[in-house]
Amino acid sequence: MYSSPRKLTTYLPTLCNRSISSESLFSYSSGRFLYNVQARLRERYVTFDISAFAKAVAKHVGHRCVESIVKLREGGFNRVLLATMEDAFRAIIKIPYWISVPKTYATASEVATLAFLRSKKIPVPEVYGWSSATDNPVGVEYIIMEHVVGVGADTRWFNNTKHQKHALVTGIVDIEKKLFSIPFGAIGSLYFRTDLPPQLQAPLYAVGTPDEAGDSQNYCIGPTADYMFWYGQRAKLDLDRGPCKLAISLKYFNGRSSS
Repeated sequence: MYSSPRKLTTYLPTLCNRSISSESLFSYSSGRFLYNVQARLRERYVTFDISAFAKAVAKHVGHRCVESIVKLREGGFNRVLLATMEDAFRAIIKIPYWISVPKTYATASEVATLAFLRSKKIPVPEVYGWSSATDNPVGVEYIIMEHVVGVGADTRWFNNTKHQKHALVTGIVDIEKKLFSIPFGAIGSLYFRTDLPPQLQAPLYAVGTPDEAGDSQNYCIGPTADYMFWYGQRAKLDLDRGPCKLAISLKYFNGRSSS
């Protein structure tokens, strides 16, 4: 449920003698709701211990102190913050809203999936630290990850040459081909084996699949982290959410949960 700091330090990581406005980090400010406004805002109002967060970020990225933490983006399920260290090093912080589901599973699976993809040379951000529980000093689930520098493809697409467009699309297709060629052993979501009890683990790869890298020692397939299987009252239902061998099993669950 927790990750260890990247490196040991002999100092106490903290804020660099600066105060950070908490309200701007806690509240939703990226749009307007057409109905039930106060309820929607409460669902997205997430408080946490800023000082503890600064210490966690500094430890996980291996720097002395945090210069600033600002809101970067807000989506349907998560808030994204940008932490800047005293030497201008940057890291991304991802925090789920209270309405985000499934609890614990979504964060744990995302971290494991990113680590697995990086091990297969897929270009995804590096995770520096994380917690899939709320009983930590910060008080919320979080992922601290690499700040990737670049521009969105949509900002340059129409100015690119045909050759550049072809190269971009080919690169995306190559990644998809690589992912679809992985012979997973079950249907569900990817997890570190240490994050799930044995009864919720299915083998990472199909029987007979070579595993020279030893991935099966670290990863497994577990319950689906797709929010559609946990949203609203569905989270209270005692149903099998995987892992399973056949896709029809998840369709059966979806039918039962909707009835």
